[in-house]
Amino acid sequence: MNSEHMMTPDDLFVQLSKRRSHFIKEFTGEKLKKEEVEYLLKCAHEAPTHKSTYPWFFIVLEGNSLLEWVNIAQNSVHQNKQLYEHSEKIIDKLRNFPDQVSHAIAICMRRDSQERVPELEEIMATACAVQNIYIALTALEETGGYWSTGKHFLGEDILSFLGLGSKDRCLGFFLLGKVKQKRTRSNRPSFESFVQWKS
Repeated sequence: MNSEHMMTPDDLFVQLSKRRSHFIKEFTGEKLKKEEVEYLLKCAHEAPTHKSTYPWFFIVLEGNSLLEWVNIAQNSVHQNKQLYEHSEKIIDKLRNFPDQVSHAIAICMRRDSQERVPELEEIMATACAVQNIYIALTALEETGGYWSTGKHFLGEDILSFLGLGSKDRCLGFFLLGKVKQKRTRSNRPSFESFVQWKS
């Protein structure tokens, strides 16, 4: 391999340090191109997977399916207000989704049929795939997103809508949108305070 085309350790760190969540209030309503969403999913598929079980799978919601998904989530909150501390606020927020969100990607995990590895490893592999989406977003201009795990997205009615099997799990949704200005900085504490060395 030609070393001139290899990313240096410093280059890679700078790219990783630009990873940020961008939220609904930052979305402009402009839609991503299909090839942009496909690029993110191709990057997700490069995640590590023990015994090559590839436990992740993604259901991309756009257009009418996005509207239906939002309606189901709103109805779920409305019918189970006692389960939500700020139910009206959640419903109001969901009401704006169709005008702001470009795509919602259901983050699903399908258990290995032979159960060759613990379920936790399958969940962790799927989380690695999601991290790849986050990192891939740093290469797309004016494009952002975040992993949402609100319980209004994880009820039985949503799982039925997605057509998941009995051993499948939905770990949330990755919401995508165009943004006017991407944030790249944070006040993240130094990594040293999260590390212990033992000899």
